[in-house]
Amino acid sequence: IFFSLSAIPIARETKSGHKCVLPMDVGLWVLGIAISILVSTGVTVLTALFILKRLTARQVRPCSTKRLNIFLIRHGESTANRDGEVYRNLPDHQVPLTSEGLRMASDAGQFLDQFFEKKYGDPSNMGRCRMLVSPFLRTRQTAEGVLMGCGRWVDSVRESCYLVEQDWGLFEGPGMKEGESKYPNEWARCQAIANHQGKFWARFPSGESCYDVCCRVANLFPSLNAGLEEEDPIETVILVSHGVTIRAFVLQWIGNSPEWFDKSINPPNCSIWQICGDEDKGYIFGGYDRNKERVDITSLICPPDNQKAHWIEYDSKPIHNTYRPHSSIWVHSKSAPKGRRQTTNSTGKPQLSFNRRPRDSEPISVPLGPPQPVADTGTLVLTEADGEVEEVPITAGRAEKEV
Repeated sequence: IFFSLSAIPIARETKSGHKCVLPMDVGLWVLGIAISILVSTGVTVLTALFILKRLTARQVRPCSTKRLNIFLIRHGESTANRDGEVYRNLPDHQVPLTSEGLRMASDAGQFLDQFFEKKYGDPSNMGRCRMLVSPFLRTRQTAEGVLMGCGRWVDSVRESCYLVEQDWGLFEGPGMKEGESKYPNEWARCQAIANHQGKFWARFPSGESCYDVCCRVANLFPSLNAGLEEEDPIETVILVSHGVTIRAFVLQWIGNSPEWFDKSINPPNCSIWQICGDEDKGYIFGGYDRNKERVDITSLICPPDNQKAHWIEYDSKPIHNTYRPHSSIWVHSKSAPKGRRQTTNSTGKPQLSFNRRPRDSEPISVPLGPPQPVADTGTLVLTEADGEVEEVPITAGRAEKEV
């Protein structure tokens, strides 16, 4: 802009018709160029510094190496835990804690305070800690009781509707006791689905299934992961929620199977379940049972997830042939992805032989490819490419060794 203004006109005509450059015009022109250079240089330098700062901040941010510490706390004893008739007068979200439930919450908070004290020494060494609470009255009261014990470690509290209790629909509250008589058709259908598909998949009429709860709590994960990406990352999260919701959270976060969910049980009141990154640490505080007695954490060992273990074993499978101690034979051909090999017999065709003794006197050839069913008992005969044969006994659907 300065250059354009100062360049009009640089030369002027004199009375004699000759052109000459006036000193004032030259000075204005030089000043315009100088200011233009200074302004453009300043803008360029500031832009470069801003970009460099952003790139540097992104490179040194340590979030990718950090793991989120999650502590899942079930609410304390509620009046409905003591007497289900409470639901006749109160909706589920307004059911309060008993006096014992408030004491349980305070005890859980004191345990967390000692746990953090032993691990970090001082809140300044812990980093940011956020508490997420289900907006039900009993979980709000539990959160307040926990904060009375460990509030110095928590710097923010938020509520999340993703953490609410499972919606039981028509069977909410006392409906579980009266459902069969009050809603006979819906009750029969729900029971039929649970018996046929499993409790995890059975949806309550006008309510949620455990599968639905899992899908709901998974909506919370992006915000939890985003907390780690902040300049001052949130590395510790305390969730105050409900029994089914906590199990659904663990299933989704850890990657457990629906079979694990069906075998697991609801956490005791005010128990504390720890997850570090994607590692399930289990219970660190047992909470209280129906008799208001402290629960020993050794009695709360979560059931093993055989299906998850099966897939983990598959991930770590070596390239050579492996029989998986499960209900299927898995063998991949040479043309399969990642260069997995095949085993061939004397005819050059890939196959496995399975001998279901004593019902069959001759081995049965099982072509390689899709998984083939394996009997509960018998012998698995593996024929290597060089003609070597190895028999692996099978008991209760499992091979005695891995080949």
